[in-house]
Amino acid sequence: MKIAVLSSASGGGAGIAAYRIYEALSAIDGNVVDFFDSETIGNIDQKISPPISATNKKITNTHYTIDFATENRQWIIDLLNSYDIVNIQWSSYLISLSEILELAQLGKKILFTLHDFYYFTGGCHYPAGCLGYLNSCIACPQVDERLCNQLTVIKTLKLKRKLFSFSNVHLSAPSAFIVESAIRARIIPKNRAHILRNAYEPIHDSIAKHTNTNTNSLLLIADSFDEERKGLLLAVRAIKIAAKSLAISKNELEIHLVGGLDFEVLKLFEGTGVKIITHGHIKEHIKLVGIFEQCQFILSCSYEDNWPNILVESTSYGCIPIVGKWHGCEEFVKTLSIGLLAKDYLPTSFSDAIVEASAIPYEEKKRLASKIANKVRKLHSYICAARSYYAVLRKMLNTLECPKDEYSEKNDKIFSSNHISIIVRLQHEQSKIDGKKYYKTLVRYPTPFGIQEGKNFKKIKIDSLDNLYKEIHAYEKKGYGLSAFLID
Repeated sequence: MKIAVLSSASGGGAGIAAYRIYEALSAIDGNVVDFFDSETIGNIDQKISPPISATNKKITNTHYTIDFATENRQWIIDLLNSYDIVNIQWSSYLISLSEILELAQLGKKILFTLHDFYYFTGGCHYPAGCLGYLNSCIACPQVDERLCNQLTVIKTLKLKRKLFSFSNVHLSAPSAFIVESAIRARIIPKNRAHILRNAYEPIHDSIAKHTNTNTNSLLLIADSFDEERKGLLLAVRAIKIAAKSLAISKNELEIHLVGGLDFEVLKLFEGTGVKIITHGHIKEHIKLVGIFEQCQFILSCSYEDNWPNILVESTSYGCIPIVGKWHGCEEFVKTLSIGLLAKDYLPTSFSDAIVEASAIPYEEKKRLASKIANKVRKLHSYICAARSYYAVLRKMLNTLECPKDEYSEKNDKIFSSNHISIIVRLQHEQSKIDGKKYYKTLVRYPTPFGIQEGKNFKKIKIDSLDNLYKEIHAYEKKGYGLSAFLID
């Protein structure tokens, strides 16, 4: 299988998530996976998609992307058309909507991985309560009409609806919140919409926390006061209220600030007595991990979100999330059954959640930290992400269906991905499958990725694909990994 993964950048939340998916897919033997960003193929003409946000900043100031979709680059079409699958992640300014549409019209299999609402709205990345995307985006309340007129917004959504009308175009997102929003907008049917979690591999196993039982350490990402959606000011106000309450009960609140605005946030805490530790903007992931290990909780007051990387990463090291309701963050907490939800978007509500979290006994915090770390690591492992993606990609290519993976949920052993490689190899030999003989190589659980040769060979005759899948299932359940099939 030859796959192209597209992302405007390999940095930033969406870019990092895209690159990790690329790494996870690349680790499966028998496939060619290439990553394309602005550094490798450049951006589209700024006249087609101006790099400035077109938000009018009235109901929200979240990014707004314009794509006039007026010209196609034939060399991009030719390049991407040479792949079996094109996976489009956050690709604003990298590839235009009209170029994607031409690929869809050529019959190219396209999987969108959504990091926000952009690919099924007229241009906004989050609707901020507007339901225009459910219909035609008439009278968009977010667009700055000095940069983009209302007719262009309507035409943009119409083009996206046309794009997703092709049966060779599928949609995915790490949260049901985004996927179900797209289905509700009637832009894509359920059978072409998929929940595919982000990939993340911890750099080590430690989830070390404070030993001081009276200290409650909380992580706050202080990147931007400008983007209202992230609720940084709401978080600051909530912490100040919580600190007063905790001071009465003699419980200390220690705040770890990470981000370029940490000193601006620090000023807002002057005179409160809250212990603040500033870390500044962190580029090296290993340093960020060191901060995760110092914090018992992470606070996110985002008003709208998908399935944030920062929650995946921090909880992998035992940070317990405190989040808002009605979007991907609530889904994250409910999926893992660990974390606290604010009742609404008021400082007092988030403050109540912080105080409630602080009241959890120290030993229970340690238990919850270990439990959430194990759950997140299993759910987001590269091997789990690759397995989920390849199941969808094979379905899109109308090749062999992946055998069900009940066995992987029934034991605590590492999931063997080798049957993925088997299926991928067989897809290139479709005409030689039914009624043919195969040789099976059996090995005891190999490394998560890659093929290992074993010494025990068993010659079997496969008279149908169903029997082939049954054989794979039977041996996996016994604890074996299937390394290869050789067509006789």
